[in-house]
Amino acid sequence: TDTKIQLEKILKKYNAIKLTNSSDSKHGFDPTLVICPDKHSEIITKELFGPIIAILPYIKIDDAIKFINDQ
Repeated sequence: TDTKIQLEKILKKYNAIKLTNSSDSKHGFDPTLVICPDKHSEIITKELFGPIIAILPYIKIDDAIKFINDQ
């Protein structure tokens, strides 16, 4: 589908890491990690429907909480 193709392009842009390699990639989407994307990127700002998780570093827990609350 168009949505899946668009999502795959976004994930490729951020060098996403697939956690599995599903044989049914035609109908599903593999669990995927995106490490350290830009905080203003579409991987963070858009609501992506799929088993995708972005991992953002932080130094202080207060910074992480503020970032989440600001979304």
